[in-house]
Amino acid sequence: MPLIRDQLKSDMAMARLTAHSTFEFRPIVALAFVVAGLGAGAIALFGQGISAWVAGGVSLSSTLVGLYRLRKERALLGDYELAVATVSQRTLTEMETGYSYSVRYRFLGSDGKVYIGKSGSTGKVLPDEGETVPVLYRRSDPNQNSTLATFWFYRFTYTGTE
Repeated sequence: MPLIRDQLKSDMAMARLTAHSTFEFRPIVALAFVVAGLGAGAIALFGQGISAWVAGGVSLSSTLVGLYRLRKERALLGDYELAVATVSQRTLTEMETGYSYSVRYRFLGSDGKVYIGKSGSTGKVLPDEGETVPVLYRRSDPNQNSTLATFWFYRFTYTGTE
């Protein structure tokens, strides 16, 4: 779709995004994963029966998920480029505690090619179809990308947004 090439090259948000963006580690999120792992691990260590196995499984699962996400986010931040993506599809899922959002998007990489990405679910409200969303991608492999709103362990500060 040729519109995305013209739109991203002339998008004034891109200049603001790259000129004024920073990221910082969220130690509270990391601490929450450690506490969850240690708490469930302690129950597993001192408990007996099925509850000990369930607690051990929860401990191991939360630790592995946290380590996977941290590793993925650090890999993206090690060799990254920012882009403004156009949302091509937005999914809204109703949950007991509210809504979960995810989007599919397209962006123009620094090599001039159009790439497609999909965000994970998040409680943050993501843009509607046709609107733009900031994306971070690996310079060496733009197929590895993520919207800034879906990072767990890092917070981003950039002009004109949250």
